[in-house]
Amino acid sequence: MTTGHVSRQDDPRFSNEALKRAELLTWDEAQTTNLILVGSPDANSRLRQLPPLQHFDFKSSRSEPRLGLGGIVNVHPGPGEEEVYYSSGNPYTSDYAVLAMLPGLKPEHRILVLAGTNTYGVQAAAEFACRADLVSGLLARLGVRERDRIPDFEALLEVKVSGGVPVHSGLVLVRPHQGAAGTR
Repeated sequence: MTTGHVSRQDDPRFSNEALKRAELLTWDEAQTTNLILVGSPDANSRLRQLPPLQHFDFKSSRSEPRLGLGGIVNVHPGPGEEEVYYSSGNPYTSDYAVLAMLPGLKPEHRILVLAGTNTYGVQAAAEFACRADLVSGLLARLGVRERDRIPDFEALLEVKVSGGVPVHSGLVLVRPHQGAAGTR
C-alpha cells in the first residue's frame, strides 16, 4: 500500500490562500476570496468597515457605562437574555466572543468573523472554530445536516479564563440570519 502527500500548493482547496494583516488587505482582494477576520472591531479596522452584524455589536472598553470593560451588545435580547455581555475585567476569569458566518463582498464568497472583547475571546473563538466537536454542536443548534451548506449566522460564546488562558468556551446564543437556511 502506498500513501501520498498532497502539499497545500497542489491542493485546489488552498489555491487562493493568503495570510495578511487586515490593514494590508485591499477591497479588490477582499471581493475575490473568502475572508476570515480575526480580532475585535477596536483592533481590526476592516471589521468596522463591513456592514454591521445583525444580532450583536461590540461595546468598546473605552466607552460607558462600564469604562474599562469590553462587552458584546445583544441587539435584540429575548426573555432572560442580557442586553450586554461584559468581560470580567482584570484579573480576567471570563470573556465573550462572536463567531459569525456572513455573506462575502460578492455572492460566491463568505466571511468568517472571530471576534472577542479582548484577546482571550478572540483566541477562544479561533479555537472553537477549529474543534470539530464544538462546531458540530453549533451546527446542530443551527439545524444543519451533514451535507447542508452552513447558513449565515452569529453566535455568542462565553469564555472561561484561568491563569491568563482561555480554558473553556460554550455557546450562549446562536442566531441564524433571516432567510438563512442550509441547502444541499
